[in-house]
Amino acid sequence: MELSGFAIIVYHLDLSQSSAAIVYSAYSLCLVVCLPISGWLIDIGHIARSFRLGVFLYALSSLAMLAEYGFFYILACRCVQGFSAGLFSPSVPIIVSNSGASSARSLSIWTTISSVLFAISPLIIGYMTEYASWGAAWLLIPLFALFALCMVKDLNQTDLGVVRYRVPSTESLIILLVIFLCFGASTFVIFALPTDFRTPSEAGFALMLLWILSGAVSFFISKLLSNNNYRALIFIGFVLHFPIVPAVMFGEPYVAVTLAGLGMGLVNAPTTFALLRSARANEQGLLASLDIMSARLGGSIFIIAFAV
Repeated sequence: MELSGFAIIVYHLDLSQSSAAIVYSAYSLCLVVCLPISGWLIDIGHIARSFRLGVFLYALSSLAMLAEYGFFYILACRCVQGFSAGLFSPSVPIIVSNSGASSARSLSIWTTISSVLFAISPLIIGYMTEYASWGAAWLLIPLFALFALCMVKDLNQTDLGVVRYRVPSTESLIILLVIFLCFGASTFVIFALPTDFRTPSEAGFALMLLWILSGAVSFFISKLLSNNNYRALIFIGFVLHFPIVPAVMFGEPYVAVTLAGLGMGLVNAPTTFALLRSARANEQGLLASLDIMSARLGGSIFIIAFAV
């Protein structure tokens, strides 16, 4: 809903490319600022509190979007959404990776399910916005939030006190750089969709294609991902991201969407798996936060560099 929500705002307020960049970058900046806080909360044993508070605030700020008082009001709501997303986002892959016997398989299935939901939501939300109303799409978030809050009710919480972090390994730093570059390129594609297509439904279809491809690849590698081959999967996904920005710049959005979908499917689960497998028990929150931080900073910098 986060990325679909951005497209809705761009269409509904008829934003210029520079104004759209401000909205997206403000969301990402607030999210990045909050990530160290949520990572620390997770590592001292408060993963459920961080998740619940973030989801609750995100749902509340989404309801506030219904008021629609103009650009600066919407910008403020998106800032709150970014801050709240920063609270709950790092806890999600940790909850998922600890939910089954195989961390790699759990993460791959999670990315597959997420991609399917991402694929469906832009098209539905695009049609709802175009043929129903602005508020109809934003009312979906509280329903999903209620479901998410019910799912984490049994998480154990133990205050672990002071946490001493170590410098991430060389491999972890390289993977964070790969995340920065790959998600920078993929985010630029998603950012460019509202200007490449005339209606929300057309942009929704392109987003649906992107996430279907990503989900299909994630499902395909769900049984392949292991300690032996995650580096190869990351490398292939990394290479697929190279032509994305040129494809957008030369007016080939469907080529860019296809490459982004395939590349994200190969990079998503393996990079998260690699980071979490290298972390000590009290460092998972830190690395999960750095994972998302790298992706968000990459997206914002690519947008500023190529779109503004």
